[in-house]
Amino acid sequence: MYKAIDENICPATFPVAVKLVKDGCLSSSGKRAGAVFGSSSRICQAVSAARFHGWTIVFPIDDYTCPVSLLSCPILHLAEEPESGGRAIPGKIDGVLIAPLHKAEFAPDIVVIYGNPGQLARLVQRALYEEKSEVSSEFMGTGPCGGEIVFLFTKQKYSVTIPGNGERAYSMIGNEEMYFAAPGGRIPNLLRSISRTGDGFQDFQVNLAGLYKVF
Repeated sequence: MYKAIDENICPATFPVAVKLVKDGCLSSSGKRAGAVFGSSSRICQAVSAARFHGWTIVFPIDDYTCPVSLLSCPILHLAEEPESGGRAIPGKIDGVLIAPLHKAEFAPDIVVIYGNPGQLARLVQRALYEEKSEVSSEFMGTGPCGGEIVFLFTKQKYSVTIPGNGERAYSMIGNEEMYFAAPGGRIPNLLRSISRTGDGFQDFQVNLAGLYKVF
């Protein structure tokens, strides 16, 4: 899975696997968020630790301190009804596991891929080919972890999201970056033949040299 993303999308950082955990089944093999980030721990920081450094972060709810994302991502009290084709998150969850995709020791609920608009366009084109429908997104400009985790999990649909100020301030995200998020179960189909979107003229690296001849 990671190899297909790396070869065809070439993201600058690792794709990230995310799993919502309940019933006390948090893995002890990773680094606990509170120990890494101190008293001020945010989901976006854990995602950055996974995608930049390759760390697995165990994020118990008790370590969660970001007030903005708590408003947009009510992770403490999740009992939402899913939309058609989506999934419910019954009751309270105990935490979140976050790891680079190639090191994840769990089946991800969500996979998040950071990149520039050209790279993400490849993923959107692939999603369009597989699902026969466009990828819709909802932008709030703040608390985007609600979009990339909870809302995506309940709706079970692909999403493209722009980062918020918190990610730029606390988690080293570049101003040129966006991210594509997908339900974990849909990633194999998405990547099954992703190279087809690169056949012929359609490719991530657009050759502009030939266009100059027109002028």
